Amino acid sequence: MVNMEFLCQLYQDGLSSGEVAKEVGMRPRKVRKVLERAGIMRSRSEGQKLRYERHPERRIVGPTGFHTKTEFKSGHISPNRGRAIHTEKSKKLIGGATRELYEKEPWRREELTKKAKEMWGPGGPLRLAYEQGKMAISEEGLRELLRKVHLCPNKREIELEEVLEKLFPGQWKYVGGGEVVIGGKCPDFINVNGRKQIIELFGEPWHKADNSEERISHFGRYGYSTLIVWVKELKSKQNRTQLKEKLLSFGNKT
Repeated sequence: MVNMEFLCQLYQDGLSSGEVAKEVGMRPRKVRKVLERAGIMRSRSEGQKLRYERHPERRIVGPTGFHTKTEFKSGHISPNRGRAIHTEKSKKLIGGATRELYEKEPWRREELTKKAKEMWGPGGPLRLAYEQGKMAISEEGLRELLRKVHLCPNKREIELEEVLEKLFPGQWKYVGGGEVVIGGKCPDFINVNGRKQIIELFGEPWHKADNSEERISHFGRYGYSTLIVWVKELKSKQNRTQLKEKLLSFGNKT
């Protein structure tokens, strides 16, 4: 027969309910019921605080001294920053297990990539949150993330790329996949012929007119002149003719 006073004393001395259960040879569920009846059951936050006091190495904090989740909710840092660093051995084990899983079930990789593209592609919620300054991530981190999800030009971006190549052979390059990040924002097309010029392709469902002014102003702070092209300008022959004139006027500026 377990001495209930002894059980409660162990718990009050700092052991968790699971540790008490092992110590006295009872099921954790039964131990919790005893502690609840005694009125000494700790809340989740109290238990977490006690664990951190006993095992400070488990506490993951960010630059402001708070737990990383608290900092993320306050808008200070990304939830990924500050996590425990894996050893080379653990990285290999995790990487090997992941590759094995993807080989057995390739649809998992495809689904993950598809979801990442939806979230981080043009108009995606995470991409917009980052560009609006609501997410803290370095330019190098953004460039690496976009590279990993293999963002490729969409149908309209390919059409604009073809138009630019006909008008200005070899002078414009698509960099919307994260190859170039300027002040935390990733442009769609950039001039590679020595001119600090950028062309942004905006889709009507995702962008508003005031976004274009903000975009122009942002790149302007880094010495770039920016032209906004709307998807509707690519849709008809008449619009295309006007678009070509617009592009020639912008591209030939000295």
